[in-house]
Amino acid sequence: MSVVAQPVGTAMRRPVPGSQQAFRTVMQALSEPGQEVTLPAVCVEGLEPPGMADGRLLSPGMAAMLLTLLDRESSLRLHGACDSPAVRAWLRFHTGVRLTDQPAEFEFLPVARLDPAHAAGFELGSDAAPQRGATVLCEVEHFDGGSPLVLRGPGIAHSREVRVAGVAAAFWDWRIAQQASYPRGIDLLFCAGPQWLGLPRLTRIVRVA
Repeated sequence: MSVVAQPVGTAMRRPVPGSQQAFRTVMQALSEPGQEVTLPAVCVEGLEPPGMADGRLLSPGMAAMLLTLLDRESSLRLHGACDSPAVRAWLRFHTGVRLTDQPAEFEFLPVARLDPAHAAGFELGSDAAPQRGATVLCEVEHFDGGSPLVLRGPGIAHSREVRVAGVAAAFWDWRIAQQASYPRGIDLLFCAGPQWLGLPRLTRIVRVA
């Protein structure tokens, strides 16, 4: 009996310029914390990412960034609806990334699921090897809701206020508490459609009551 292979969604139509532009986008997002940056169209041309377990699509913007950041040397843990057989197959096929159920170099969470319960399991690195701290990627609906946050630090002239929809206020309390542990910690990357926003571990955050 013949076995029909299930199709795997396609990657970038032009992977070299697409990956280069996506990498520049993430570097800009992390070097200008809290400043929204736009992923160029070339990064998502031809992308056909798979659906997640709850029927919501893995967004093209997030798919492009995963293709850019992941490779055979990196590890990734998927959470919640992101952890579907289709997403796993697509990522393995296109990046060769090592998928794990343990704390990983990269963590990918679905919309509105970033809370202290997740944070407790993130890799924070150590004083001797802070680079082992995880990069956490989370899809959100928009950047004009949720608890107001005031940011200070490198890449910010004075201060910058941001809001990230769908992130529990208690998570921000956890993130603020982690500031005393620097250089240990996590880097955060949020995706809302083609827009990206970065919060590296060096950024100081104050949650406005």
